[in-house]
Amino acid sequence: MNIQNKKIFQVVAVVAIILVSTNAYARPDRWKADWAGEEGRGQWREHVEQMYRELGITPEQQEQLKLQRESHREALKALREKTREKREALRQALQQPDADEQKIKVIHNELKELIIQKEDMRLEGIQNVKKILNHEQFIKFHEKIEQKMKKGRERIKEKHHRIWKR
Repeated sequence: MNIQNKKIFQVVAVVAIILVSTNAYARPDRWKADWAGEEGRGQWREHVEQMYRELGITPEQQEQLKLQRESHREALKALREKTREKREALRQALQQPDADEQKIKVIHNELKELIIQKEDMRLEGIQNVKKILNHEQFIKFHEKIEQKMKKGRERIKEKHHRIWKR
C-alpha cells in the first residue's frame, strides 16, 4: 500500500469513528435510564404509583399486586433464560455443516413449547391481576395498558419511518 492510499485509509477510518461515536451519544436523555439503574427504578415507581392513584388501588391491593408482580417476574426470568439457551442451541445446530435434521426439529419443538409456556404465564398473570382488582379497576387498567401499547406501536412506526425515509 503506498503512502497516499495509507493517508486516505486513515482519514476514512477517523471519519468513520467520529460518525459512529456521535450516533452513540445522539440518544435522547429520556431513554438513557431505559428503566434500569436507580433513575429508571425511580421512574418506574412513579409510574406505578400514578397508576395506583388513577385506579384507586387500596394498600391491600397494592401489596397483592406487588407479590404477584415479583413472583411472575422471577418465573418469567427463568423461562426467558431457558428460551435464550434453546435459541442458541438451535442456532448452533443449524450452523453445523452436517446438521442432523431430526435433532434440529427436536430443539425447535422444545423452543415452541417454551414459547407456549410464556404465553400461558402471561395469561395466568392477567387472570391473577383480574382477581385482585375489582371490575371497574380492571377495565381502567386494561385501557391504560392499551394506551401504552398504542403509544409504543406509534413510536416504533415513527422510528421505522425515520429510518426508511433516509
